Amino acid sequence: MKRVIFAVLLGSLGVPIAAADRSHPDLESCIEEAGPVDLSVRDCYVELAASEDARLNQAWRDLMTVVGGKSSAQGAALLAEQRAWLIYRDAACWHYVSSTPSGTLDRLQQQMCYSEIISQRADYVEELASMYLGMMRAQSED
Repeated sequence: MKRVIFAVLLGSLGVPIAAADRSHPDLESCIEEAGPVDLSVRDCYVELAASEDARLNQAWRDLMTVVGGKSSAQGAALLAEQRAWLIYRDAACWHYVSSTPSGTLDRLQQQMCYSEIISQRADYVEELASMYLGMMRAQSED
């Protein structure tokens, strides 16, 4: 029940809630244990970002393998896109803590935003790898 109230509260603040879109049992149990302490909940999202970043890195390696590496035409284009995304990732959630002074809720919102951006990118890169793999299979059947 606490998690639902907390999610409603954060959702009403316009904070993206990673757990709402995907099941993250570790995140949910971490938030439950953290209770209403902003910095403890922020630590839960730090852990989520780390695990989603690992998923993203694996998806990226898979994608590069499927397209023939960074030296292929698709690989070079994807590398340019990834570099642009990294700049976006680093800047996208900064507005939460750019005011002086920023509070613990601001830092929590920033981390939630950051975790969600990484999760979305991991989903996208996994989809790209699947799409390119499907295209390669179709070409080999011709």
